[in-house]
Amino acid sequence: MSRTGERGIALVVVLWGVTLLALVAGGLASTSGLAVRRMSHAIESAQAHAALETAAAVAELALADTDPAHAWRPDGMPHRVALDFGEAEIAASSESGKIDLNHAPPVLLRSLFDQSASSSAEADRLASAFTAWTTPGMGGRALLAVSELAALPGIGTATYHRLLRVSTVHNESGRLDWRLADADTLSMIPGLTSQARAGLLAAKERKDYTPDLATAQAFAAAGVMEGSWPDAARALYVTLDITVRLPSGATASAEAIVRLSPREPHPVTILEWHEPHWRKEEK
Repeated sequence: MSRTGERGIALVVVLWGVTLLALVAGGLASTSGLAVRRMSHAIESAQAHAALETAAAVAELALADTDPAHAWRPDGMPHRVALDFGEAEIAASSESGKIDLNHAPPVLLRSLFDQSASSSAEADRLASAFTAWTTPGMGGRALLAVSELAALPGIGTATYHRLLRVSTVHNESGRLDWRLADADTLSMIPGLTSQARAGLLAAKERKDYTPDLATAQAFAAAGVMEGSWPDAARALYVTLDITVRLPSGATASAEAIVRLSPREPHPVTILEWHEPHWRKEEK
């Protein structure tokens, strides 16, 4: 082989070698970049989780505060709180403002299914199955969590989510307190017109809690409570809806159900904690 041919082969080998090195370097850079992104994601996820727990602690202290001037009312109104690393929006809703699946009067439970189901046929089917499932004399039992409703035969996804928003198993008295109920829950009370519900929501804003005669009669028929705000001295079950935003733009949300007992050795007990997701928004 001529010297020129040898030089040509050597050049090809060198070029292939350079190409392979470039491919290896590119792969390493890509792998390194992926590792950095994964690490960044893990750090922000941990920060978001810590922020959620911090926000929950702030809410628990505010709800348990014995000073009425500073204590939060569990009425679902949002509160904005500045954190050391971000900000949070927290809404605290008393479980007394939801319909207790284990203790509500039959007329209110039936209305709950009628208003939540997608059709009268679904409402009939669900109400019948629910009664058989939860009546002790029929071999049933009390529900331990609202999420158990998902096991009702034939329940639709939309119906299930509507029931989730307005139901509870943590209402101590078993009676719905309208002052702590939101618009969706008020719509479940039989005998209330849309005008009456609008009046109740307006009365809540004015802190004017005197329902008219027709509304009072509807409350009595459905076993709705007309008492004052829950006593801070007794145990109080509250749902916390929390959303936090970090300086990086990452957001996270969580829902917690807590039991507040100011006069007990452990004043706060977390009964449920659901942390659906976290995400980073593009700036």
